[in-house]
Amino acid sequence: RNTLEHYNQLAPLQTPPQEVLKFSKAASFAWLGEFELLKHLQQEVLMKPWVSKANREVAGKYFKIVHAHEEIGCLNIKIVRLQKWVNDEDAHLFTTPMSLSVSNPALASEICKLYSKCK
Repeated sequence: RNTLEHYNQLAPLQTPPQEVLKFSKAASFAWLGEFELLKHLQQEVLMKPWVSKANREVAGKYFKIVHAHEEIGCLNIKIVRLQKWVNDEDAHLFTTPMSLSVSNPALASEICKLYSKCK
């Protein structure tokens, strides 16, 4: 904001006078090439490595790779949880007919058939 205020003080003094910018308009610039504010205030800004489109694209790809590695870590945790859930369900489906064999033999038989088909 300080840079914007400084620019707005100097904008009318330029030849020809430049437009005074609001923060919302300055913040809405999507690409550095459209950001005339930086070009008018400090020439050394144009020499920075991040000004190069190729460098920005490489940086963007780098951060996508970093995010992908983070996502792989999260997915590895989810895989373990899913495998545990599947194993727990399998164990429950295996033990349920045994607990029902006395109280409800027909249901126990159907669960055994279902378990056999799944295996």
